[in-house]
Amino acid sequence: MLIVFLQKFIGDHVSLRYPTKNITGSILNYTVQDSAETQLSYGQILALAGDYYANWAYDRCPRQISDNESESQTQFFANTQLLEYPSNRFPWWTLDSLVFYINKQGKETGDVPNTTDTPQEYVETYNYQSFDNWGYNEQFWRVTNAGYLAIALCNFDHFGKDAIIAYKAGHSLALQAAIALRSVTDIDNVTATLDNIYFTEAFSGHFLTDLFSSGHVRTPRRLLHGGFSISSVLTHVYTLDPFPADRSSQAQHDEDCANGLWVRNARGDNWAMYGDKQLSLLKSKGNYDMVLKAVQAGVSELYTAYLTGTMPEEYEALTYVSEYMVLSSSEN
Repeated sequence: MLIVFLQKFIGDHVSLRYPTKNITGSILNYTVQDSAETQLSYGQILALAGDYYANWAYDRCPRQISDNESESQTQFFANTQLLEYPSNRFPWWTLDSLVFYINKQGKETGDVPNTTDTPQEYVETYNYQSFDNWGYNEQFWRVTNAGYLAIALCNFDHFGKDAIIAYKAGHSLALQAAIALRSVTDIDNVTATLDNIYFTEAFSGHFLTDLFSSGHVRTPRRLLHGGFSISSVLTHVYTLDPFPADRSSQAQHDEDCANGLWVRNARGDNWAMYGDKQLSLLKSKGNYDMVLKAVQAGVSELYTAYLTGTMPEEYEALTYVSEYMVLSSSEN
């Protein structure tokens, strides 16, 4: 996954259109249904989706969005409801804590991508600066009652063709809602419904941004999963490595993220793609520009569908994605 504050930064810099205004994602202020009526920016929704709000269990891998493409929209919608009604799965304070740490992480690592060429210093800051000597991952595990770890052990939706299925499921739902909105004439209702549509698109945007992390291109995440059950843990516990297949997946992910890949998309663009923590470095500026264009293309496509009433023949955001992943998705 990309570092969450970078996903927030990307989402907060998209432009959102309404009949009477244009705003940036940073001032969306989408209200979720919790006791505090927490308001989230577009970027915060994009960052929280998938990594913290997903279908998960302590003792198994439950259904993922990409498990069955014909049912992917149903599972995608169910996942969005975990963030729409955050107190149904986590304690009431979890969402506020996650937002706090995501914002804090951004401030401590500079908050602006493509401004440093010192990766070691940057990664150390990301890993260790936090609160009470806890690293950020440890904080995320703590405030989600280890849900963050359980999701990571079954995170197929974030890799390769599975991420494409997850993105398409959400983007298609958002497009359908945008076309249906044409029958609404009251401007206030149109604006409120567009907020809901942008919420859905932001949720799907998380999986789209993962497609621009080099560690998510070639890693066969679904294949490199040895099972997630109490029995499988007990089988390998004597080795002090209860998830050997998943560790192999992480090793390939980390190697490709660090070393990068030369990639090409259907638009004819060629660039060096790096992953996750690398996106904030100067060498990743081309990749950062590409992912921002892709996310904006998906958002803009929604308002075009609202104006024209037609579904696009292809999703423009995916034309920015590495051809390797698009071809892998179409061949499987």
